[in-house]
Amino acid sequence: MFLEIRLYCQDIINSIPADRLLSLDVMRGITITAMVLVNNPGSWSYVYSPMGHAAWDGWTPTDLIFPFFLFMVGISIVLAFEKRLESGIPPAKLYRSIIIRCGKLVGLGLLLGYSYAKFYHPEYNFFDSLAGKRLPGVLQRIGIVYLVTSIIVLNFTHRGRINWFIALLAFYWLAMIYFPYSYTDATGVVHHLAGNLEMGKNFANFVDHHVFGLHIWKKHIEPFGHDPEGLLSTIPSIASCLAGVFTATLLRNKQQTTVEKVVKMYFVAMVSLFIGHVLNYSFPINKALWSPAFVFHTTGMALIFLASLTYIVDLKSKKLWSAPFIVFGANAIAFYSISTVLGGVFNSHIIIGGKSLVSFLFEDVYQPVLGHYGASLAYSISLLLLMYFIMNYMYKKNIFWKV
Repeated sequence: MFLEIRLYCQDIINSIPADRLLSLDVMRGITITAMVLVNNPGSWSYVYSPMGHAAWDGWTPTDLIFPFFLFMVGISIVLAFEKRLESGIPPAKLYRSIIIRCGKLVGLGLLLGYSYAKFYHPEYNFFDSLAGKRLPGVLQRIGIVYLVTSIIVLNFTHRGRINWFIALLAFYWLAMIYFPYSYTDATGVVHHLAGNLEMGKNFANFVDHHVFGLHIWKKHIEPFGHDPEGLLSTIPSIASCLAGVFTATLLRNKQQTTVEKVVKMYFVAMVSLFIGHVLNYSFPINKALWSPAFVFHTTGMALIFLASLTYIVDLKSKKLWSAPFIVFGANAIAFYSISTVLGGVFNSHIIIGGKSLVSFLFEDVYQPVLGHYGASLAYSISLLLLMYFIMNYMYKKNIFWKV
């Protein structure tokens, strides 16, 4: 049995082209696996603290997942564009594919928002369901960040990209701290605000309130509501993607050895973490607001993670353990999308004994043996195992979703 698993893993490793950066594939696989794991607990009331987001300021391991993904999007943009430009593809054609890909990501994100809808319900009405549906989302943000970052990469040199990185964070920091805005409470009193960073009262929430109305995540928070993937906070998330662009420039440098690149990534990571914790005193590390301190902190953590994987996988050739993550990472969008749909189906459409399949497994199968928190995690792992069978089948059949 052990030999069969080893041979299976070796076949997956051998299927990767020799010129690919295996550590990046592994990082993508680990990141998307963690995203699906934390997004699908058996019960949201029982989640181990590292698997939940920080309540507001601060961070948890879960808060690293999304910025890691945007960081890798930035790396992928550079690697993909260089190959296509070197092959003679005109920039105009690249713009067309960029816009199409952005549209696909935004459209898919909106579509997945309906995966929890109870279409089977006799009173279900599609147009009524639009009234309260959330417009921002994870894939929507990825699409917009991909679009803007791609345009910057195609039109600016390394120095220009650095200027954009600084300008985006400076603009966002100044807007959040100094831009004046106001609201009128239920008694008619006008409250003038500037620099308030509380949930529902900050300038990013003010902007989302006037752009999206009730089409946001926490729409009932007063006075403005809150969405972690809102419009204004997308600006600093572009900087997170640009950090990946800078890293790709380092990785593509043929004049430096892999050891030198690893050392440089660790060094830059330490500097980035230091800057993040200095900025934390003026605008705290906050994933929900994607603060500049959060950008630097998560960039530092991403560099440490990638440098460590590069050392383990690419330098020391310890690769067999990474095979499952390569399978997940090779089809990251499909993995995320299918797991989201299945999560909705299991939570709303499959009923066993008057309970959803999720509740049945959590309460009747896992909880009596593992307790509340263990049962919640066990369900997440069960969904991951199911997804692995699906993703492994797609991998073997060369079925890849190129959104």
